[in-house]
Amino acid sequence: MMPPRRFLPRVLDVAAPPRFEFGDDLPADATFDRVAVMAHFTARAELNRSVRTLVGELLAADYRVLIMSSSELVEPLRWPGAGGAPPGLSVYRRPNIGYDFGSWAAAMAAFPRLAAAERVLLCNDSLVGPFRTISPIMTRFDTEPYDIWGLMDSTHIAHHVQSYWVGYRGGVLAEPALRDFWRGIRIERSKAHIIKRYEVGAMRYWRRYGYSVGVGFPFGLVVNEGFNPASFGWRRLLDFGFPFVKREIATNPPPEIRDGDQVAAVIAEKFGEDVGEWL
Repeated sequence: MMPPRRFLPRVLDVAAPPRFEFGDDLPADATFDRVAVMAHFTARAELNRSVRTLVGELLAADYRVLIMSSSELVEPLRWPGAGGAPPGLSVYRRPNIGYDFGSWAAAMAAFPRLAAAERVLLCNDSLVGPFRTISPIMTRFDTEPYDIWGLMDSTHIAHHVQSYWVGYRGGVLAEPALRDFWRGIRIERSKAHIIKRYEVGAMRYWRRYGYSVGVGFPFGLVVNEGFNPASFGWRRLLDFGFPFVKREIATNPPPEIRDGDQVAAVIAEKFGEDVGEWL
């Protein structure tokens, strides 16, 4: 039996710091202007096409990219090709503790000046794609007047910004309220508890401290209230310019997603791509 939550250990108290794997090794006191931190997990050593394409798009937008991988592979991760990893990418390995939120918290602890960056994007590798450029998305993140800007919101469980893509503007992550939030990430009882506490709970936390929040693709574009738009609205999202599909929908769609078996055909028709090559 797990102890009461107040006795659950903090991720930063029990997990070893990230260790450098490949790319550009950074000093602990590195400073950043625009930085993207990708929480990553894989059962294969080679970084897949979705990760590589997204990294390339972020680098093109002048972001320093940090991959925090909690892969349990013994062998090193690899960036395929003779040229190796592109400049501006840093790949680190960390224990598989605390899910994505543990990885993001670990990055902020390892690089304390990261939180003060003008633009910080926290994302993960749960999306397949991008099948088109993310330049319009990055422009919106740069220009829309919000402290916190997510790719999509959802009212499944409760209203929140989906955690696979959340950006912070103007150095707000360095403010005491958000600093304490990230330092306080605990080893929760399950993934469901992580979602409730830190994904759904983050919206309540942001509102409590007065942060303004915007999203690129409001859930109401594609689904009714109570449904997960990334799951039930994946096809319509593509029509609205969303450049990804959730990996779960592309690989093992839940039975309630009645058109989940059509992802490969739709991606082939719209983008001329074999979705299997992106996984």
